[in-house]
Amino acid sequence: MAWVTASWWQRAAETSYGVAEAELTQWRPWSLPSLRKAFNAAKHVDARFADWWEDNSKEAYNTGLANAAAAFDNYAKSKQGKRRGRKMGAPRFKQKRKARPACRFTTGTIRVDADGRHVTLPRLGTIRTHEPTGKLLARP
Repeated sequence: MAWVTASWWQRAAETSYGVAEAELTQWRPWSLPSLRKAFNAAKHVDARFADWWEDNSKEAYNTGLANAAAAFDNYAKSKQGKRRGRKMGAPRFKQKRKARPACRFTTGTIRVDADGRHVTLPRLGTIRTHEPTGKLLARP
């Protein structure tokens, strides 16, 4: 989110200084493919990511990028009047103490154990679930 909003603030500052429209900083796209492309380019060279990004599952990053893209899209549609419901504010970072950690696993081998209480996820291994997984076992 900071990558996209930084360009917004930069453009606002340039506009306040009277910079011509053609010379303003380019908008950074917030679609999911463009956010993934920017993250993939930065994760090898940016010091914020270089040391630890390989230790985690790619699904954690993809979930965050998908949520950020949806938040920016909802905000833009709300500003244009194309979104039903109440007006949306600009996307913000989640508060560390209030947010529930969540991740969607969409790729890789996901197995539900026959005991009905454990799920095997890529990179994380076998995890005990709070809910019974009998309904997941019944699905093909």
